[in-house]
Formats: sequence, C-alpha cells, structure tokens
Amino acid sequence: MPWNPDNYNQFKEIRFKPFYDLAELIVGDTILHAVDLCCGTGEQTAILSEKLAEADFLGIDSSAEMLSGSHQLETERLNLDKVQSKNSLMSQGPGILFLAMLPYNGWKTIGIFSLN
Repeated sequence: MPWNPDNYNQFKEIRFKPFYDLAELIVGDTILHAVDLCCGTGEQTAILSEKLAEADFLGIDSSAEMLSGSHQLETERLNLDKVQSKNSLMSQGPGILFLAMLPYNGWKTIGIFSLN
C-alpha cells in the first residue's frame, strides 16, 4: 500500500513535536552535509535546512507519493529525492549528519548519526 501525503499530514502536529525536540539538540557550525533518511514530504527537512544555514541537505524517501509535492521546497542547498544507494550517500564526504526518526514506540525514538 503506497503512502498517502494527505493522510500523513492529518497527524502533522503530532509528528512535528519530536522533530522540534530533535532540532534543539543539533548545534555546531561543523555540519557540512545532512541527510534526512525517510524525509516524507520534506517539510521538516526544509525547516532544519534553515536552522543549519551552512549545510547542504539531502532528504530521501522510498515513496514517490510522499515526495510528489516536495520539489517546491527545494533550494540551492536542499534536495529531496527518492532513495539513493548507500555508496552515493557515503560519497558526501566528512562532516555529514544523518537524521532518522524511527516509527517505534509512538514515534519517540530519534536517531542522529554523524560521520567525521
């Protein structure tokens, strides 16, 4: 069953709360690249790209339906796309930040992965 962005956005307020909690934990000027794994509609990735103004962002998702309206959010530093290979993600270089909010225990598990 494909994802439906309209159904997904019915719970936007609930989903954004842990996002803002996570965003408060991210500090520093050394983040050069950020990859948002399972970015959904890309809205949260766009918000975070404004906070980390020096970083280039890549939001990826496996659902073309979820990404269907996301390209209006893209900027010079923010690209949203369908899933890429692990090798293309790793080629981003040092100073990369991986973000993932995992659907476990009511969307309370949040992961931040950094490669330096």
